[in-house]
Amino acid sequence: MIFPPSTTRRSPSFRLFQDYKDDNNGGTEDEDNFFYDDFDFVIGEGNDQNSKDSLVPTTPLAINTFADGSKILQDRMTQLAETEQAAQQQIADNWKEGYWNVWGCSLDPFVIIEGNEESEEHTAKTVVTCLRLASTVENEEEEESTVLVVGRSDGSLVWLKMDTSISPSLSSYDTAKMTQGRSTVTYFENKLTAKATQDGGMTVGAELQRSGSSFNDSQDEESSPPPPFDILAQLTTGSKDSIIDMLVLPESDMLWTIKQDTPHIIQTWRLLCDKDTGFLLPASKTQTSKNLNVIHSSPIVSMKQIPGHNNLVLSISEDGQAVVWMVDTSNECVSVRFEGNLFDGLGDGEAFYSGDVVLSMDVDEELLFVGARSGGIFVYSLSSILHEMQDSTRGHLLVKQFVGFSNRHPGVSALCIASPGTLVQKDDQGRINAGRPPTKTLIAGNVLGELKQWELIPTRNGNGLEYWPRMASQKLPGKAHVFDTNESTMSAHAQSMAIRQVLVIQNVILAATDCDLRFWDPATGKGLYDMQGLDFAAGCVVTHPSLVVAKDSVLVTNGMDQYVCVHDFSMERITSENAHDMIQKDDHE
Repeated sequence: MIFPPSTTRRSPSFRLFQDYKDDNNGGTEDEDNFFYDDFDFVIGEGNDQNSKDSLVPTTPLAINTFADGSKILQDRMTQLAETEQAAQQQIADNWKEGYWNVWGCSLDPFVIIEGNEESEEHTAKTVVTCLRLASTVENEEEEESTVLVVGRSDGSLVWLKMDTSISPSLSSYDTAKMTQGRSTVTYFENKLTAKATQDGGMTVGAELQRSGSSFNDSQDEESSPPPPFDILAQLTTGSKDSIIDMLVLPESDMLWTIKQDTPHIIQTWRLLCDKDTGFLLPASKTQTSKNLNVIHSSPIVSMKQIPGHNNLVLSISEDGQAVVWMVDTSNECVSVRFEGNLFDGLGDGEAFYSGDVVLSMDVDEELLFVGARSGGIFVYSLSSILHEMQDSTRGHLLVKQFVGFSNRHPGVSALCIASPGTLVQKDDQGRINAGRPPTKTLIAGNVLGELKQWELIPTRNGNGLEYWPRMASQKLPGKAHVFDTNESTMSAHAQSMAIRQVLVIQNVILAATDCDLRFWDPATGKGLYDMQGLDFAAGCVVTHPSLVVAKDSVLVTNGMDQYVCVHDFSMERITSENAHDMIQKDDHE
């Protein structure tokens, strides 16, 4: 609670009352006889609502009103807490029942490709291929803004600021909000601009700039709210190939990228904190990237920052080659902490063999999870990997391996470590079992669109790991093991059923294929609803789903060509109970 300052207070300590001297007799009144009602701005009462400095002490006869003011303050604080709790519950219900608003921005879909002796100048279609949440700096002006890094199919990078504080809908009373809400779009077009070169010269190039048509067609431009998007920075990465993966490292002031033409190479970009906005942006518009040492010989499946280790990044390629990169922020140097093939040491007599192919990966503070084309799920000890010395075999790093899927196409194409599990939390007498380490929830999807979840249980000695259930007929308490992905609920695009990304938000599971995004209930294993209109396989451009969550109420996706799509689940529903209030609110606006 921040109280208004008073120029008449003499005591350096915080007090709700003030001493006064009587100039006539030189005496001092009892300091408890006077107090300031500093809570007017909270409880909505006071003698002068228009003056912030009108702090007039009450008379001794009014001292008993302090208790009344305290009760009003307490009631107000309770009301605010209940309102916040109700808002959070509404967001959770919206995720589960499928109520959201849709808005977004369009980045010019056409770029000019310069011609040469063999071909003429022509235009090419550009789509959004990758999205990542960038770091923000907390301050009063930008506390409700989020910065996204947008990778595109032409190899460009865009730092896009998104205002998530309020809905940019033009009317609070809109029956379309019952399903998919507003359709406000901010448009950015390629326009010619002058750019400075490193040698002090100037060159003319194209940059994305906001178009004048960035408002709803049903309103004129003056009555339209300000666009919720702004471009803070842009970069071109040299070749015109798609950005297929990105990793933002705010503690190291770096951005790592992987491109389609060199899927085994990681490029790094230097970032600086912008003085005007407080966000991490490219150090310069003309900077070039640095390539990390080429260790991976096959396409990189994923790269992720290791939780709890801000300076460590783990990357793994299709052939099982894993690398732990250590970033030295003092001199912007990146070295190799660990390098080795995780499939080495798994003999041919094992259930899986060294010739397997990695399709997916996830990591938490303790374990590394790898999904393979054989349908196997491998779990490795992260502490053993970080302390691994020069050892020719890596089999002892493996904590557990088991069959995730065993059908004709069992490949584990997506993995997600979700919320803590619920098994072994109580002993036989129903008491909390504090002596057992907490379990983990693991969710996996395969190339046929199947979805399962397990709980991983650490052994008592802490050196092993078990999983449950072990068979499809076995159950998890309060959760589904095998999800109901039958023919009636699976994507209509039979050629793209593989689950590419899994997220868990507000106790709802999101599973994205190349052509569909479906929401699931983890308790029942039933599908809740589909998010229509998304197609992540954009024609001839090789791309996959890229889902980003902001504030637990906003989902940002690609999947609509050049659009950055925002799905806002913080909307307030129109019901029979609040319809009248919303109509009145709309009339006042």
